[in-house]
Amino acid sequence: MSSGVVASFFSLVRVGASHGNLSLSLFLVELAKELKFPCSSVFNQQVSHKDVSTKKIVAGDFVFCAGQIALDPAAGTLVTGGVRRETARVMENLQAVLREAGCSMENVVKTTIYLRDMNDFAVVNEEYGTFFKEKPPARATVQVARLPKDASVEIDCIALRVKG
Repeated sequence: MSSGVVASFFSLVRVGASHGNLSLSLFLVELAKELKFPCSSVFNQQVSHKDVSTKKIVAGDFVFCAGQIALDPAAGTLVTGGVRRETARVMENLQAVLREAGCSMENVVKTTIYLRDMNDFAVVNEEYGTFFKEKPPARATVQVARLPKDASVEIDCIALRVKG
């Protein structure tokens, strides 16, 4: 089975998980096992009174990280200080999720940045760039109407685990 088919399938899993649809994601992972897709599901579930979110899903050599906003991991609240500070916290949160999967920012091959206001692009881009020293990944940036907790920026990513 081609890696493109597998990546597309797990993109569906990631979308289901990132929208809080854990049941759909779990169903798709079980289906993948039946179809003998090269996957291992890694769900780090964070349960609160309102929602269930999956930080990442490992599918073969790929790590699909759910969108991160600028939540302070200790306090569970959105950081303050403007879009530059939010972007830095988002990237730090992504680093932590990637680290849990045995990856680093160097493994990231694709990101999507969601901005509440496209006028923030230059500041976000500058801060984002400090986290990729050598080869920045492919990226899409879109403006959205609203983000969770009224954040200014959310970023998700796909990483490729290097076997060593």
